[in-house]
Amino acid sequence: MSDDWLSNNVLRACADDYESLETIVPEVQDWAREKRKALPTRDEILRRIQQLIDEGLAQSYFLSSQHGIAERVSYSAEQASTLWFYATPEGRERVREALQRD
Repeated sequence: MSDDWLSNNVLRACADDYESLETIVPEVQDWAREKRKALPTRDEILRRIQQLIDEGLAQSYFLSSQHGIAERVSYSAEQASTLWFYATPEGRERVREALQRD
């Protein structure tokens, strides 16, 4: 599986709304099945999220259900299951460009 494919599809999964890891993983895996690509593991997707955050293409958030507030937080692999992710404007642009090529 190409690095670009995985990066673009992880971004695609969180390009239009805050998404949890529990949503991103099965969605990216479904797209891999559709394209007959090797299924990325949860750990591979986690590493890719970290890379996208480091590159400024995605951000991690804590969402408060009581207050309806999204607070940007530092990424932590240990807390990834409690975080939400959202593509930055640059990340969303990358998704648009990738979709136009496909």
